[in-house]
Parts: sequence; C-alpha cells; structure tokens
Amino acid sequence: MKKTSQTVGLMTALLLAACQSGASDALKITDDHGNSPQHSGEWILVAGQVKGKTLNVQDGKITLKQDKDAFTGISAINHYRVPVKIRGNTIEHPDEPPTTTLMAGPMEAMRLESDYLEAMSVVNNLKREGDQLTISGDGIELQFRPAR
Repeated sequence: MKKTSQTVGLMTALLLAACQSGASDALKITDDHGNSPQHSGEWILVAGQVKGKTLNVQDGKITLKQDKDAFTGISAINHYRVPVKIRGNTIEHPDEPPTTTLMAGPMEAMRLESDYLEAMSVVNNLKREGDQLTISGDGIELQFRPAR
C-alpha cells in the first residue's frame, strides 16, 4: 500500500510539472519593442478584409489566442486551431491543416467563420502596435483588439 501511494504521488508531481512547463512555451505576440500585451492574451476580431470583401464582424464573435504552435479561438460558431510557426513578424504554415469543431449556426455566422478560417490558413504577417494586432497576407487584413 505504501508503494502504491508513493507511485501515485510521483505520477501526480510529474503531471503537474508537465502541465506547468507547457505554459511558458507559448509564443508571445509582441510589438516592435518586444513588449507583450497587458491583457489575457486573447484578441477579438474587430475588422477584416479578405480578397476585397469586408468581413461582417457583427455576424459573430471571433477570438484569437496564440498557443505554442497554433492560433486558437472561437470562429463565430466553432472552436478552431490553425497550426503556425512564427518567426519575428512572419507566419509560416506547416503541412498540417486547420481543425475545427463541427457545429452549425446561422448562415451569416457560418459565412463569416468560413471566410475567417480561409484567411487564417494563408496569412503570413503579423504586427502589433499598442492595443492593435493586425494579421495579414495577400489581399487579407484582419484587425484585432484585446479581449477585456
């Protein structure tokens, strides 16, 4: 019995250590001076253009967080994950497709979500200036503000 409780204690300690080590590995969105945002790290889409089309951001709430190797968040209806590698202000997309949950919703929100996810799959640049984050690419500009 003593050996079992020691094993359980060791396993618990290892799991806690593993969970905590991942948190510090998260990529940080910084401005040109290396400053990180003074908020939770979650951003809200406030405006966007995709191939000349203005995104109707009022049709659904889109959030963005930057995990260790991906952008994640809510894309109007579903949770999403877009794998990325960030080097400075450059966004690279590995050979791994974006993933989402598979819920349906109002047509307008589904259209916004589709346009947003298509754009996030090909963007290649990010820039943060104060409380504004801009993610862009060929014919794409997405503007975010910090979630409050």
